[in-house]
Amino acid sequence: MHGMSLPSSPLQQLREALVSGALTPRTVAERALSKANSNAGHNVYITRVPEWTLSEAAATEARFAGGEKPLLYGLPVSLKDCFDLAGFVTSCGSRYYAERDGLAREDSGVAARLREQGASITGKTNMHPLAYGITGENPDYGDCVQPDDARWLTGGSSSGAAASVQEGSAVAAIGSDTGGSIRVPAALCGLAGYRASIELGEKRGLWKGGAHLAESFDTLGWLFRDLRDGPLLAEALFDLRVPNMVEARVRIGCVGAEFFQRLRSGGSGRTRAMAGTAFGARRGDCYV
Repeated sequence: MHGMSLPSSPLQQLREALVSGALTPRTVAERALSKANSNAGHNVYITRVPEWTLSEAAATEARFAGGEKPLLYGLPVSLKDCFDLAGFVTSCGSRYYAERDGLAREDSGVAARLREQGASITGKTNMHPLAYGITGENPDYGDCVQPDDARWLTGGSSSGAAASVQEGSAVAAIGSDTGGSIRVPAALCGLAGYRASIELGEKRGLWKGGAHLAESFDTLGWLFRDLRDGPLLAEALFDLRVPNMVEARVRIGCVGAEFFQRLRSGGSGRTRAMAGTAFGARRGDCYV
């Protein structure tokens, strides 16, 4: 298959169905919302208003009827609750801010971009308070645990963002990353995470009211399931153009045998088997 285009991902197949008219944004939004808050704490989202999301989805369909469809047309996307969305509270994961500041008067840059690109915003997701932590524990809104197993935290601070993709209420989720807040939940939840550069994040506006946790470190990005969707999401949010990817023979670097001598018996075999399963590597592809 070397040199051939990669097959479409489920997200891309969903987009194709939406663009062709086989599915409508409202129908897709209804299906996504039916899966929302399916974790044990029912707290993937801090704020969601299904009627608003469905109304927005119908408006998106009308707005782009008969014309070219934008990249996120009809796709359900969740928004981390440190970004303003007009008409909604921005809690930053803390009841103090939710009660003090009231409803946002205008969209943050990233929320405006999602709407411009035709996304159906499914709600504002749970997060580690003030984005100041990497576990996803939250004393105000409850710890965010993974939908499939309540024993496992999602990691944070973009905790609800990761959980929304896991449960299927969003096909992609907006997160932010200062010290690992996208990368950690992506790793713990088996997802892909894209942390943009600082300059790209500045273009879209971080945090409520344009404020920052750490201006020289804060970045914006995505949590999603399939690496094949990275280019589409990067273009939708940041206008980045990524060359078309093609399949290629994968080579995986593995640690040497001496490392495994210090581990329990069987560690080396399991690790090599995992590498082969995850990346489709043959014996000759795993090298030191």
